[in-house]
Amino acid sequence: MADLGFDQLSPTSTTGSMASTQETTVRIEGAVNETITITSQLQSPLLRLPAELRNEVFSYALGGLIVYLNHDGTISYHTPERLERLDGLNDARIDVLQNTTNCLSLLTTCRQIYNESAHLPLEHYAYFYRTCSFESRLNILPSTRIVAIKRIKITYHWFCPRGPCREYLEGCLDAIALLPFIENIEIMVVDHDTEDRARHTANRIRMTHGEVKNWVHLHVVGYLDSLTGPPNSPDVVIRTDVVNCKCKTVEVDKTDVSGA
Repeated sequence: MADLGFDQLSPTSTTGSMASTQETTVRIEGAVNETITITSQLQSPLLRLPAELRNEVFSYALGGLIVYLNHDGTISYHTPERLERLDGLNDARIDVLQNTTNCLSLLTTCRQIYNESAHLPLEHYAYFYRTCSFESRLNILPSTRIVAIKRIKITYHWFCPRGPCREYLEGCLDAIALLPFIENIEIMVVDHDTEDRARHTANRIRMTHGEVKNWVHLHVVGYLDSLTGPPNSPDVVIRTDVVNCKCKTVEVDKTDVSGA
């Protein structure tokens, strides 16, 4: 799986005893790059397209992907099959090992492509994060990039038979306040079943649907309302998954839980 931090895409400065030599090299390379950029603009079939068509190409190449924010600060990228994307089935857990790519490599091809399309990954990707460290990941992004994030997906692991921990989930959701234009939040609640817990999990599965619906209404939607205010609150979808137990997916839209 390719790992690349967004901060690695920004120009970096160098210091040290060879600073003057490096600065000279940078100036020479800058002049060469400027020449290459002008030549590319004149000769590249892609860059010669009208801006509207280039944007369509960039959106197709960079859209419909999934980003994982890793514990070590790197970012992993998953590319679902094209047919799956057309069908809207972007469950990365199914084929994350079979279909991976460094989808940001397009942004490193030339300066013009970066300037025109750097906002698209943040605008089109679905972001997965598993811990409350999402806020620290946002710190490497400028505010102009943060406002482009509209969709995130949280994988919330539920190990305790007593039920989901409200405080832990709210810790994850705290970062939502930093995303002013967030429109959709999907929460996957995963109950990890083991052989010695199979009987207890199976006993609780009959209560899961009703508990999850009330939990979303009371703790997730209400918490987001307190952060953003009801008029601006994002839509929330919650899904449940239990290992080794049959459990139908539960989808709850915020507008459907008022009577819970």
